Amino acid sequence: MTGIVVAVIDTEFVTVQPDVAVSTLAHEYQHMIHFNEKWVEHGVSSPTWFEEMLSMLSEDLLQDHLGLSDDGSPKSRSASFNATYWGSGVVDWLESDVLASYASAYIFGAFLARNYAGAELVQSIMANEYTGRQSITTALADLLNLS
Repeated sequence: MTGIVVAVIDTEFVTVQPDVAVSTLAHEYQHMIHFNEKWVEHGVSSPTWFEEMLSMLSEDLLQDHLGLSDDGSPKSRSASFNATYWGSGVVDWLESDVLASYASAYIFGAFLARNYAGAELVQSIMANEYTGRQSITTALADLLNLS
């Protein structure tokens, strides 16, 4: 993985949907942190579902601190998940239906965060040398003192 990744937010978008724009900034900032932690520090590349799950979790975990409504957060993806969960598994990334994939990844991450230490779990996932399922199970084992 080489090169520069640029995130652009249209000023009209900021004006029309400021909550979504702020949430998107938190999302994209996590991508930057993720790139440093996983690729630069550990030399591993993450599957799309895993990276997007963590980015949406950062939006979710920061929502109250940023003063965002549920409509401007990943929580708004719950309806999409309920309508399409049967078509997109947790580790799938469907190019034909990325919205369903975002919803599945977010709901899985939200379940984990709400049941296993929240931000502490996300921090542990980010700090370990793995990606995907291995990163999650390693973080859970560490937090639950199973390792």
